[in-house]
Amino acid sequence: AQWKMPTSPAASRAFLSAALGNTLSNEIMTAQNKAFPTDLASRHYYFLLHHFAVSYLLLHHKKNDHVTALLQSLMTMRQDATTELAVFLGQVADRLRELQFASGAQAIAVSHLANVILTSLASPFNDWYYQEYRQHILQGRPVTIETILSTFRVMVER
Repeated sequence: AQWKMPTSPAASRAFLSAALGNTLSNEIMTAQNKAFPTDLASRHYYFLLHHFAVSYLLLHHKKNDHVTALLQSLMTMRQDATTELAVFLGQVADRLRELQFASGAQAIAVSHLANVILTSLASPFNDWYYQEYRQHILQGRPVTIETILSTFRVMVER
């Protein structure tokens, strides 16, 4: 076996045919034919083809990371006038626990999550949340997802 650069003709052909499969390869080749002329005898063509294929995949075929999707869903949650506090906090807590599990070792800015939750709560519950959360901060406790969940428990008992 000999190492080839990813942009070499053999590597570009292998990437398009074996790694991506026929359907996706044909989709990329169709788009490539519209973007620049095909010259199978040119090494530069395969260089361009490799970069075009990677760019095309990044533009048209990227999947949201599960953690990113959870963060986005947390950021868009809003408590409306008809939703009870316990129900809404239960939904947020479920997403927070799932985020805690899914993120694993990834760093999550919990203080930002706390601020997002503050803005998602309706009045007067956002004041309750702020006062309780502030007590955790003033006592010098680290800000964790568990801190937020314990704040929820106090709010529901209130």
